[in-house]
Amino acid sequence: MVTIAALSGLGRNLRPYQFQIGDVIFGRHTPYPVEKVDIQSYNVNNQDFQVPMSNETRMGIDTKQAGPMTFTMGVIDNAPAKNVAGSLPDDLVAKSSKLLTALQAEWKATATTKQWGELTPLVYCDGYGSVRRIYGRPRKFSYTRKSPKSLFYRVTAEYARVDTLTYSDVEFAASLIQGAEPVNYSRIDGDADSWLRVLLTGPMTNPVIYVGDNTLQLQLSIDVDTIVELSSYPWARRIVSAPAAGGTLVNQRRALVGNTRYLDQITMPAATSVAMKYTASGTTADSGCLVLWRDAYNVV
Repeated sequence: MVTIAALSGLGRNLRPYQFQIGDVIFGRHTPYPVEKVDIQSYNVNNQDFQVPMSNETRMGIDTKQAGPMTFTMGVIDNAPAKNVAGSLPDDLVAKSSKLLTALQAEWKATATTKQWGELTPLVYCDGYGSVRRIYGRPRKFSYTRKSPKSLFYRVTAEYARVDTLTYSDVEFAASLIQGAEPVNYSRIDGDADSWLRVLLTGPMTNPVIYVGDNTLQLQLSIDVDTIVELSSYPWARRIVSAPAAGGTLVNQRRALVGNTRYLDQITMPAATSVAMKYTASGTTADSGCLVLWRDAYNVV
């Protein structure tokens, strides 16, 4: 038997047409009203070439580089007029004066930008109440200067996407039992192939995981209280091990053997029944295998 669980996401409190980056929520019904979201087209990097001595073009392999999203928004500064200052809450100025700074701090993402490959997800709720996330990094940020009469800042903020897909905010997990018969599962939502990752908890030796037409074979002995992660997620594509209690990650890329595909080719299709199972030797009641994924969508 397989158990499917939905792990909690970041944007569970978001309402339609709201966005969240870090701890700041902006959009409808917030102090950060969004006027426009400009989603730039992706660039196509092709390998086309002209066939010699002919009028034909031979098409090569196309790859896509996602374009950035640009938000045009405002920041409402509830500064009281001098003649009514005494009738308003004492902390009104203190709260409103920090709104622009809080948004700018999240957009700088200092902790993320100092780490190679680290991303800051942008979470949003669409008009139907579905909460999704986009992976990438915040980039350029500009704003108007406050004037003596202004109660509103205008902000232009750019967000660079890592790929052309969006993903469910929650991550789904299937818990598999060693040696059990394959269990079929169809993804709940999404219209694009989803990346996946596998968490293996020791003890076990030489595990083999089957997910649809993917065979993931590891030549590796996993000790008790040790976890191995095999991930095809673009933002965390790796094979590493670490103590279950936390500690230094150890690269295990050499453990991938057999007919296992490259990590950037391991996906789970949409609207298709997928069979899952895993086998390993030397397992005990403490051993475990989780297959995790986020539903993927082709559009924002």
